[in-house]
Amino acid sequence: MGYGAPTQRISTRNSTDNARWGTGPQHREFQQEILQAMRVGVRAPT
Repeated sequence: MGYGAPTQRISTRNSTDNARWGTGPQHREFQQEILQAMRVGVRAPT
């Protein structure tokens, strides 16, 4: 369950942020969230 949640969140945010993919700060924040979600996905959050 914890493994699927972050993935779904990423997919939803991806389509939303896709419109402003060129913005620097936005893109950086998005990338960090992906890395965090991947790390959290490996070991489910408590």
